Amino acid sequence: MKNSLEKTIADTIITVNDAERFHAEVQINNDNTIALRVLDYGYQDALKYRKTETDKIILEFPQSKIIFLEHNANTPDEVVFELHFKNQGSFAYKIPAMKFLDYSIDELNKQQLVILLPLYLLKLRREIEKEQSTENAVKLKSLINDGIIKSIEDNEKAGNITHEDTIVLIGLLEKLYTHLYGKIKKFKAEGVKDMLSQKLILETDRILYDRDRLIFEKNKAEEKIYDVAKNLLNSGMTAEQVAKFTKLPLSKIKGLQTQK
Repeated sequence: MKNSLEKTIADTIITVNDAERFHAEVQINNDNTIALRVLDYGYQDALKYRKTETDKIILEFPQSKIIFLEHNANTPDEVVFELHFKNQGSFAYKIPAMKFLDYSIDELNKQQLVILLPLYLLKLRREIEKEQSTENAVKLKSLINDGIIKSIEDNEKAGNITHEDTIVLIGLLEKLYTHLYGKIKKFKAEGVKDMLSQKLILETDRILYDRDRLIFEKNKAEEKIYDVAKNLLNSGMTAEQVAKFTKLPLSKIKGLQTQK
């Protein structure tokens, strides 16, 4: 991400059920080239899915939307790219716009835009630029902990995202916080970053615990199946019969025979 925050942050094309395709262009603010980029990305995507018939080629463009992360009175509700085809007339390619900070966190959740929640840190950016106060530090801590993180965790509990998604989103939140506010001494003193770092440590510990538990359970299950194999061998079954019954490799079964 550029320090000026003036460039495109990300864009992506998502395909749903191998049919519906959606293109999102995420932008800090408007510029004269955004419509060109959206049209170009859409065209390149349409080429991948083109259909050829006897007398024509069909290009189906994805549904596009521009997401303005910051906006003002001059930010448009839609961006228009007008195509002129000489004698065939003109066509207005209209791209709807979303003014991100006009939405509440609850509204973002309702629209299933969980992936954008870390970017909600921008909500207080202008206010903090004017005054780097203790009051704004408290506001930011509340926005992060009671707003963004709580919403991410609620989405995990609801099954909308996985636990790994939660870790990624909180990690992105920490990186964006560092970029936007990491150098503000007042916020360091108030421990805003510490709260995020502690959250990541706790979540990482949870992942490691879950991983170790799964490994332990897997090892216990393997021990049990080998005990079964030993008992079957002791009962007189051949190594081939035991391998077929337990689904263990024949070489492992023969190894158990040599241990008797």
